[in-house]
Amino acid sequence: MLSEIKDLKEKLLEMESIKARLSESEERFNSLYNSINAVLFKADTDGRIFEVSSNLNSVFGIKESDFVNKNIGEVLWDPYNRGNLLSKMLDETPLGDYDLRMSGPDCSEIYVLLGSRITKSKINDTNCIEGIIRDVSELRLNEEEIKKYVEEVQESQLIMEQNAHDLIMLNSKLEESEQKLQKLNASKDKFFSIIAHDLKSPFTVMLGFTEMLEIEFEDLSKEELREAVVALNRTAQNVFELLEGLLDWSRVQTGRMEFSPRRFNLTEVVNSVIELLNENAHAKKIELINEVKNNLYVFADRNMINAVLRNLITNAVKFTNQGGKVTVKTLKKNEFVQITIQDTGIGISEDNIAKLFRIDVHHTTYGTNNEKGTGLGLILCKELVEKNKGKIWIESKLGKGSKFNFTIPSRVIHLSS
Repeated sequence: MLSEIKDLKEKLLEMESIKARLSESEERFNSLYNSINAVLFKADTDGRIFEVSSNLNSVFGIKESDFVNKNIGEVLWDPYNRGNLLSKMLDETPLGDYDLRMSGPDCSEIYVLLGSRITKSKINDTNCIEGIIRDVSELRLNEEEIKKYVEEVQESQLIMEQNAHDLIMLNSKLEESEQKLQKLNASKDKFFSIIAHDLKSPFTVMLGFTEMLEIEFEDLSKEELREAVVALNRTAQNVFELLEGLLDWSRVQTGRMEFSPRRFNLTEVVNSVIELLNENAHAKKIELINEVKNNLYVFADRNMINAVLRNLITNAVKFTNQGGKVTVKTLKKNEFVQITIQDTGIGISEDNIAKLFRIDVHHTTYGTNNEKGTGLGLILCKELVEKNKGKIWIESKLGKGSKFNFTIPSRVIHLSS
């Protein structure tokens, strides 16, 4: 009997020791959670919070009276509406690191992570929810800052990539422009070389004639003198045309040719040019036919278009045989008017058509009455038509005549000088 009493005392002492250790462990447990910004709580299965750790106020600045006896959904809320919080806590056990918000002091918003599990209540041995709430506001704010920083870096990177792309494109355009400029300069050098040769040839002829006249003047008959003067006059006219064309072309290139686009009556300009060139046409028994409609208005530089028409019609007369026809006609095409100068002349081969507008290939041929061209007329026409936002092209076959076509605007289309 005494031994049984002794055993009972020893067991009681052991239980007291265990209880003391448990109490010590609980204190250490609470101390630990107090130090890591975490709060413990318990709630029944209806979601009512009935117990909370003593560090609630120090961690979140919330009074116990504002937390205990409140429903979990009142103090903790899901900003993403991912369903009922209580259902998740009951169904998904244990629930770990669930991202929530909590209302703090002065209606502030606290970022928290919730962990929970189902356990037994010591009070009535029924199921209850045991949870832990950790304050991660600083972490979330840091994450927001980091996210903002990353977005700024990504935006800056996109801008840098775009700038790099723009620089590459700009560099490519500059290289392309440089190549075009080099090609243009080379073409102009060749062009001036050809012009210099063309100027030299007629002056050689003129010097030859004047030298002969100086030496043999007394011995020449009136007929021979007349032939020499006619030849000198023809040569001088060719030189004058060449110089005039060269000066006009240079004025266009250097921007010194005045550009004044305005609305004018194209019919009047065509009539004027045909009247001017009728004498040349009649000398070759060529019929100039005007099929341009009355009161046809266009928007361009009147003087430039006059020069284009004069050049093209003169050219058509020059390369049309006696008894032929040169017709001027027009066609309305959307915002443009197409002007066509059609002749029944000798025509042009495909190879030569490709040379006519090229500055680096000085192509000239003699007319049907051996009229000498300067080779500058069509190049100048191209410059003037394009200055007026138009296009120029040729349709021709050897022996079947030619069509010289060009377009100019029928109304204002934001022409630039």
